[in-house]
Amino acid sequence: MAKEGTVQEWTPEKPPAGKPKAPAKERKPEEFGVTANAYLADLLHKTVTVHLLDHTTLTGVLLGVDRYHLILELNGKKLLVPKHAILFME
Repeated sequence: MAKEGTVQEWTPEKPPAGKPKAPAKERKPEEFGVTANAYLADLLHKTVTVHLLDHTTLTGVLLGVDRYHLILELNGKKLLVPKHAILFME
């Protein structure tokens, strides 16, 4: 403890000695979701049922897929469905 009326200088803690941690291995974007992409590619131009997080069910033809969206055709209209809103698909 410091004496009354004196100020102690603050020093940051030193990291533990030893090897520094190696950075996490970065994965290329095309390596993510390889199985999901293959699954969606098999469903192109087929009728699918998409269940959304708000418990809405959409049934239509899967016209296209990109990194963030599905494009479904429902009743002659094209619908852009964000992937983050999907609970599961059948």
